[in-house]
Amino acid sequence: MAIANNMQNHKTADLTELVGTQLFKQVSMAQVAALLRYCPTLTLMNGDKLIVPGQTVDKVHLLLQGNMQVFEDAPSGKPIGQIRQGECVGLSSFVDRQPCHVSIVSEGICRLLVLDEERLTALLNTPTVVSRNMLFMLMNYLRQKAARAAEPAAAPAATPAPNNHVDALTGLHNQRWLDETLDRLILRAATDRAPLSLVAVDLLDVPGLTAEYGQEMLDMSLCEIAKTLSNSLRPTDLIARHATGRFVIMLPSTSQEDAELVAARIQENVNSKEIVIPGVCVLPPMKVVTGRTLMSAFVSGRKLVDDAFATLEQNRAILLAVMAEPVIEATPEPESPAADLSTLPPEEAADSMDQVLSAVEPLPAAQDDNTAELTAETFSEGAFCIIPTPEPAPAIHAEDEISDSSTVPPEEHHSDPSHLAA
Repeated sequence: MAIANNMQNHKTADLTELVGTQLFKQVSMAQVAALLRYCPTLTLMNGDKLIVPGQTVDKVHLLLQGNMQVFEDAPSGKPIGQIRQGECVGLSSFVDRQPCHVSIVSEGICRLLVLDEERLTALLNTPTVVSRNMLFMLMNYLRQKAARAAEPAAAPAATPAPNNHVDALTGLHNQRWLDETLDRLILRAATDRAPLSLVAVDLLDVPGLTAEYGQEMLDMSLCEIAKTLSNSLRPTDLIARHATGRFVIMLPSTSQEDAELVAARIQENVNSKEIVIPGVCVLPPMKVVTGRTLMSAFVSGRKLVDDAFATLEQNRAILLAVMAEPVIEATPEPESPAADLSTLPPEEAADSMDQVLSAVEPLPAAQDDNTAELTAETFSEGAFCIIPTPEPAPAIHAEDEISDSSTVPPEEHHSDPSHLAA
């Protein structure tokens, strides 16, 4: 059985064969005729392989005639599935861009419509229901895949098989469960047009903590941190541990702003909680760093996780750079002690007193109509200054005022009165 590479191009596709297929169900052929006019077709003979394990799919095939079989690995034994006329081939592998893990072989003569990425993208952007049909096919594929995984093994194992969806260290779900669950959440979010956010969590300085506490103590600490993370989430949030050791939290129907609040709450709870290892010790809180991402388009789950990890590493680099900066503290200038004039010699005390008097403002004069009083102000113990109060100016009486300024000559008008001059 050889891989088919016989591509037959037709100038005009037979649109009548597309009516009723899964991809073009309830689609007006007049709206897509221009896009499918030069769409090529592929003819396979009996036993030809369309897809082999490890192959990267860059096209989607629509089966126009015949049937195809799906095998787990090599095309031998009993097939695990069958593709019938009107169904699409390679749609899930085309969407997530991951290598295939099954073999798809023709059963008899088959003819397929070949849709490359450019043509398929143009069909999805047309105002038709092609995108809805594509989502329904992906959901149906995931249900069939889950049903096959739930089938019991042919031969019962002597010992109970371990749970393949649980992380052995922390007890959380592992990456296998994460990949399957995240694909379902992406389909649901795209169908309902609801937001889907992801938060990645990791210890801030893993090498430093490993060197300080050791790998065994760090593993026990991760178990306690996993419990703190689970207790910090809402009932609708889902958490799993990735194969890289990071934690991934899925937030259905959560906007970017709400995801930031969840990440802030997680950091606050973990960074402030001591790590109690029962029967061993109590460790100080270990700081964590988070990375957030929001599903903005119909992407694969692995692409969404990689975006969250990229944001996490950026935040980690920023926090480590801030922690590495030296803290510069300002030193206050020493205050000069006040001089004690009582301990100085008389000559130095007099010079210091003159400097103090030059900097002190004059005191207000004491008001007394009869005599000038002396005001004393003490500057230091045993030293004081006596400041004479100036004599107040004599009052001006009514009879001394000029009644009519217009009758006084200019030279007499600006002269001072005799009693004021005195």
